[in-house]
Amino acid sequence: LSIVTGVPPSVHGICGNYLYDVGSNTEVMMNDPKWLRAPTLLAALADTGLSIAVVTAKDKLRALLGHKMKGICFSAEKADQATLGENGISDVLALVGKPLPSVYSADLSEFVFAAGVKLMEKVRPDVMYLSTTDYVQHKHAPGTTGANDFYAMMDGYLAQLEALGCVIALTADHGMNAKVAMDGTPDVIYLQDWFDAWLGTTDAHIVSKARVILPITDPYVVHHGALGSFATVYLPNGVDLPEACARLQAVRGIEVVLTREQAAERFELPADRIGDLVVVSERFTVIAPDMLGHGESAKPLGDCQFSVRFCHVLLYDGDSPWPQPYPRQILDRLLRVAFLHRLHNRPRSSGDPWFRRLDGDWLLHGQNDVLRRNRRQAPRPLNRHRRTAR
Repeated sequence: LSIVTGVPPSVHGICGNYLYDVGSNTEVMMNDPKWLRAPTLLAALADTGLSIAVVTAKDKLRALLGHKMKGICFSAEKADQATLGENGISDVLALVGKPLPSVYSADLSEFVFAAGVKLMEKVRPDVMYLSTTDYVQHKHAPGTTGANDFYAMMDGYLAQLEALGCVIALTADHGMNAKVAMDGTPDVIYLQDWFDAWLGTTDAHIVSKARVILPITDPYVVHHGALGSFATVYLPNGVDLPEACARLQAVRGIEVVLTREQAAERFELPADRIGDLVVVSERFTVIAPDMLGHGESAKPLGDCQFSVRFCHVLLYDGDSPWPQPYPRQILDRLLRVAFLHRLHNRPRSSGDPWFRRLDGDWLLHGQNDVLRRNRRQAPRPLNRHRRTAR
C-alpha cells in the first residue's frame, strides 16, 4: 500500500496482513478499506479524469488498491466473478483468453500480465497497475527451472507492453532466506509458547496472558505457512517492559526486541496498531506462534526459505580476484549455501572434517573454491583439503 499511497504505514495505516483489533478484542485481516487512513494515488489520478486499470493476483488486495477509485479493478483469483458494476469490467476470462488460474500456481501471476496486455490493447488505460503474487519465489529458488521459466514469462509480457508504448516501472517486494538450522532442519521460535512458559495462562479458559501476532498471516498458507520473521506482542498489565525485552533478546535466534514506540519510529508503523513489543528474528530463523499450530512446520511450509537448501547460487561472476576482506553478509550466505549443498549430497557425521566451530560461526574448508567459482558453471565437488579461509 505504500506504493499506491506514496506514504509509509505510519500514515496509511496498513501494517501487515493481520492485526489484533483492541477495540473489538478480535484478530482480523487488514483487507477491509476501513483500515486505510490515506487516499491512494490511483484514486487521485482517476479523479483528475485519467482512465485507470488495476489487476491484482490475490483478491485480498483488490478492495484496498481500488478504494474510491473510478475505473477497472479486479483480481486474477476471482476474475470469473468480475462485474461491470463492482469491477468496471465483465467477461474477464473471455477478454484474457485463459481459464481461471489456481491461487497456488504461477498461472495466477501470468493471468495478471496477460490481462494487462489485453487491457492495453483494447481499453488503453492512461495508468495501469499490475500486482502479482510471490508464490513462485516461495516455491522455487533463484536459478532453478521453475524460477527461470517464471521470469522468462514475465519478460515476454513486459516486452509486449513495451511494444504497445507503455512506460514501465517495475518494483520488487521482499527477499528470502533459508529458515533452517545448520543441520538443515527448520529453525523455529515458538514465541507464544515462550511467553506462556514465562507468564502463564489464565486458569479458567487456558487463555494465554500474552498475545503474539504475526502480521504475515493470511489465508494463503501454502506460501509461507503463516510464519515470519516479524512478530508483535501484546502483554498483560504489570509486565515490566525492560525485563521482557532483556529476556527475549537473550533467546537464540532473536535479532532485536523493540518497544512499541521504538518500533513505530524505526519501521514507520502506526503505533496504535502494534503490540507492546515488536520481535524480529535473525536472518535464518523464523517465528511461529505455538507448537500446536506449527509443530510440523517443516512439512507444510515447503517454501523458498527451505528450497534454497538445494540451490547452487554463487554471488560472484568473473575471473578477477575476490575483494579482501570478504563482505561478511556475502560470505555468510555462501557458507550456508555450501554447507547445505554438502549436507544434501553427503550425510554429515560428527567427525566430518569439513566443518569446525569458531566463535559461533561455521567456517568451511575450501570456501575459496565457492567464492571463485563462476555461478553459471555446474556445481562440482569442493576441495576438502584446502585450509579454512580467515
